[in-house]
Amino acid sequence: MTTITIQAPASVRIPRAAPIAAQAFLSFLDMCERTLTNYRQRRDENGRLAEANAVRRLADSLRETDPRFASDLMAAADRHEIGR
Repeated sequence: MTTITIQAPASVRIPRAAPIAAQAFLSFLDMCERTLTNYRQRRDENGRLAEANAVRRLADSLRETDPRFASDLMAAADRHEIGR
């Protein structure tokens, strides 16, 4: 004759602080995501600002030899800086 033993696991209770800890962790993840998003936006803005300033310096160096082209470069730098 064959005998089969079935074991029923004991039920596990949820610790009292588990929902609170889970909510705190989700809040922490949300804060990290917002911080990362803000960092990326500032990085992009700073990159555009640095590039626009480089174009402005080029325009200043060309102002005496070709003032119309220098004005065009200044306008392009302004448009680039605001992200259009």
